[in-house]
Amino acid sequence: VEGEVRTICERRSTSIGNTGIQIPSRKGYPGYLYSDTVANLGIDWDEGTIDRLFDLGPDHFIPGSKMPMQRIVSPDDRRDLIDFLRDNT
Repeated sequence: VEGEVRTICERRSTSIGNTGIQIPSRKGYPGYLYSDTVANLGIDWDEGTIDRLFDLGPDHFIPGSKMPMQRIVSPDDRRDLIDFLRDNT
């Protein structure tokens, strides 16, 4: 269905973060309670921003966010993640 957002993993009470990432680009997941820092970014989450997020790490890409430090240092691994998100969302 056009415009439908599918999550990759089942939402659990212990899940952290937004599981509604979607490629191609989107501003965010409707109804998700983002921190003020992330909510006020005004960027599109697309292949380029997702690549930079995990290359630099959230604490450098979005200073002040509540996202845990998680980097994917291998460009091939970041490409695999982006391909997976694009194919499954």
